[in-house]
Amino acid sequence: MAKTETIGDKSISSQLNASSSTCDQLKDFRFITWNIDGLNDKNIRIRTEAVCNQIKSENAIIVFLQEVIPSTESILRQNLPKYEFFSSNENVVDYYTLTLINKDLVKVESNQIIDFEETSMGRNLLKTRVINILDLFQNIFYIYFIF
Repeated sequence: MAKTETIGDKSISSQLNASSSTCDQLKDFRFITWNIDGLNDKNIRIRTEAVCNQIKSENAIIVFLQEVIPSTESILRQNLPKYEFFSSNENVVDYYTLTLINKDLVKVESNQIIDFEETSMGRNLLKTRVINILDLFQNIFYIYFIF
């Protein structure tokens, strides 16, 4: 008969089962971070549509995109209707970041742009607070994206 050690009032085997359950939940957590090179206008529509196709095929929950420009944001919005978009472009800069949140899987509780005081290039922090809808995560959490 195998001996089960205990820690406090929980056995090691029950802790391993809990960890396994958490791992099972986390395996469904998909996020993508991508510099989509919006500053390079060569084949920009084709490249941006390819980004959209990849995001859809991965069924990402959270997507961070860098070097987004207004024309690529428009293509992204047209092709990714199940995502909620949050832009860091409050200062109308040439390029910026986007955070995309899968509306089917999480609920956005708040979003905030925090400007860096000493930046000459319009850098900021995009902070989004989300709540899980499908119990993929156990807690409310924040997403930070620095540009």
